[in-house]
Amino acid sequence: MNIQTLSKKPTWELKLMVKALSSPVSLFLNDEKAEERLKNAKIVLENRERAEEIRQRKIAIQRVDAQTKKYFKCR
Repeated sequence: MNIQTLSKKPTWELKLMVKALSSPVSLFLNDEKAEERLKNAKIVLENRERAEEIRQRKIAIQRVDAQTKKYFKCR
């Protein structure tokens, strides 16, 4: 599967796919397509993790900005 197809799948499904394709037995039995699917699934998961980190940082910055504005309005 290509990255575009995998990016439409839910995170839980990708995690299970990586787990299944990474098992020792699967590594022995995997063909080229399965190896490509594993690599692409890992890339999609990494991108989602980065996006979530950025989202959390933005939320934290917004909270700090709101608190700062509130603090200076009181003074």
